[in-house]
Amino acid sequence: MKKYLVLLMLLTISLTSYGSQLQNETEVPAQFNTLFYVSSEPDGRLSRDIKESQRDNGVILTNLNTEQYQGKHPLQALIEQYGGSSFEKQMDLEDLIVGKPWQIDMDEQELVFDDDLLCSFQLLGTFSHSTKTWLWAWANEQSDLPIDVIEQSFELKKYGEKNNIDLFKKAKFDATEDDLPIFGLIASGMFNSSGYYVANFGSGTLVLTFNNKEIDQIHKKNDTHNRVASVIPQLIANYDVNHYAAIKHYLLAKNYQITFDDGSKLIATKGNKQITAEFDNLSRLIGLKG
Repeated sequence: MKKYLVLLMLLTISLTSYGSQLQNETEVPAQFNTLFYVSSEPDGRLSRDIKESQRDNGVILTNLNTEQYQGKHPLQALIEQYGGSSFEKQMDLEDLIVGKPWQIDMDEQELVFDDDLLCSFQLLGTFSHSTKTWLWAWANEQSDLPIDVIEQSFELKKYGEKNNIDLFKKAKFDATEDDLPIFGLIASGMFNSSGYYVANFGSGTLVLTFNNKEIDQIHKKNDTHNRVASVIPQLIANYDVNHYAAIKHYLLAKNYQITFDDGSKLIATKGNKQITAEFDNLSRLIGLKG
């Protein structure tokens, strides 16, 4: 059975821990103790199989109360809605931050890459390598985190409460490292961030979104019609999503106007540029022009 979460190398950024002493730590390093608390008790299970979402497993609630999500795994629907633009931005980040040392300056509330790339950030949550559990930042009461750096985490909780998505409402649950980029991908697209970062510090991993004006200028420079057309096949090749829904949401996010849409053919225009996508009866992409 095809698994739901498929990772793309471009999106799974291999991060350099800040300080070689973190590599063999089994506990949360002392210098991070004021930043977060990693949960130690497994609680629930994050299913990554779409068909598993047809059962209430204590983490994924299937009776979503929005028409858009009916019959879908919540993460699948959210990737379809927000994944395209976020996926595109991560492609721009490969040369900027891959392999670069990083640190978090809590006094300035900045994520710093290579001592000279300063970004404001939002902490979404933490993953414990020993217990394989995820803890949302909004539920991290023991670390006394500044409210300014966990606002997006609270917004995800509110979104989960409004749309009846237990994944965002449950404080902690079993997860895998493969799940972490998906959390970042969705949040980055939802909040229009410059990008997301999966920061492995040895005994655990942080997932953050961040903003930087210089990076935004790079995104703007690369925002071309040809780029959009090239992102589409990569997006659907790396995520188990409804092709039609994911492509339509991505084009709308890129400010294209949908000028024709009958479910099997989609025509989107922006200025004098046009993209035409054709689909089979299972909504799979079978033709792309543009």
